[in-house]
Amino acid sequence: MSPPDVREDAQDVVDGDVEDADEAAEPVEFDASLWQQENPCSGEVTFPADDEEFSLPTDAVTQQRPKITRQEFIDELGFTPGMALSIRPGEAVYPNGVRAYNLYGEPGTDVPIHVYSFNDADDFSPYRLSVTVMVDYAPVEATYERWNPNRSQKLMETTATGVNFGLESDFEILDVTIPAEVFTERRMYEISVSYNITSADGVRGGESRRYALFNGGYSRPWRPCAEPRLGVPRSDWEELLYIRGTSSDLGPLFFEGITSELDTQEIIEVEPGETRRMFFSVLRTADPPEGKPTVLVPMLDAEPLGPVWWVTQGGDEYRTIVDARKSFEVTFPEEPGVYVVQVATWEDPYVFWKTRDGVEVDGVSFGSSRGLHESSNPLHFRVIEPSSP
Repeated sequence: MSPPDVREDAQDVVDGDVEDADEAAEPVEFDASLWQQENPCSGEVTFPADDEEFSLPTDAVTQQRPKITRQEFIDELGFTPGMALSIRPGEAVYPNGVRAYNLYGEPGTDVPIHVYSFNDADDFSPYRLSVTVMVDYAPVEATYERWNPNRSQKLMETTATGVNFGLESDFEILDVTIPAEVFTERRMYEISVSYNITSADGVRGGESRRYALFNGGYSRPWRPCAEPRLGVPRSDWEELLYIRGTSSDLGPLFFEGITSELDTQEIIEVEPGETRRMFFSVLRTADPPEGKPTVLVPMLDAEPLGPVWWVTQGGDEYRTIVDARKSFEVTFPEEPGVYVVQVATWEDPYVFWKTRDGVEVDGVSFGSSRGLHESSNPLHFRVIEPSSP
């Protein structure tokens, strides 16, 4: 398994030869006070009411089956992939084909989401898979079922707000069911999915997607307003992490107690129940000059931690400007093992990527427009065995 892409933009963001980034770096001081700044936004964004009488589409054609096996996945593609992902809402809410992103249902209906991950690797042991499904950017207790590649054996079933586990084969199947009681109102709900494959050495792949569920109605809920952009030049520390430490297009995520930018590519040991503070910088993207609303969700092993941040990101001066700085605490479990901390992101919340007529809306993303990496770099922590008394 190889990295999904190469840092082709490194030459654009470093003065001088890009080879300088590989030389031994001079020590750079980390100033934690920069992450104590608040850039609040008060108020909310409301959308025009849509009182059109609700109806299920009558011309729906399911293009691909939602529930499939490894061989059926390969048969659909026509070849065996090195890396591939498919996220497919189930038939109960997916009448318009696997790539529609507009779902239709009636109150009282469970919402199934099927996740398929194909990953070719000589050794699966370093890699972990995280999947998070949220509704209106809030955690939901959903049922996650993991199956073997031919669906003959259920490997796991749990109710959680997200799951994280080590890869064991080249094809992973997760069936996620959001219970009907989450969708009590006749309106539009936004379902957001975050998918990430990570390893401690920085290799990763992932996607963020969001779906409009018209649950017996079309009106959108209000959302919090997005904080204005911080709009400050990135610090020397943020530049060092961006170039050498995290290879994250979104911006660097790092932790209290870090001594080198390369510590982000190691497994960090912590005590059972230990609390660590995390720091996260959101770098400017090449979005419209006015920027885009973006949702940030910190996660531990794919389970949202809170708070959820609504920020504005994008404009000119690509990657050299910081649009937001955030900090949050993580308290690790008592149980020994490896745990992954990440920040998931979604662009354009509650803005339709496609109209109900299936027309794609220019400039709107279905989750993120940043390429393959729609979450921050991962941080891998190992909770060690408790010390003997």
